[in-house]
Amino acid sequence: MKDFFKDQFFKALEKNTIFSRADVQGNLIFVSDKLCQISGYSKKELIGKKHSIF
Repeated sequence: MKDFFKDQFFKALEKNTIFSRADVQGNLIFVSDKLCQISGYSKKELIGKKHSIF
C-alpha cells in the first residue's frame, strides 16, 4: 500500500511540476512531463543534454 501512494504521488508530481534531474556532469537524466509541455521539447530531445539548455 505504501508503494502505491508513493507511485501515485510521483505521477502527480511529474504531471504538474516543472523539474529535472541531472548527473554530476550536468547532463539531464530525468525531465517531468510538465517541463516538456512548457518547454516544447520531448523527453527524448532533452535526456542526455546539458542542464544549461534552459
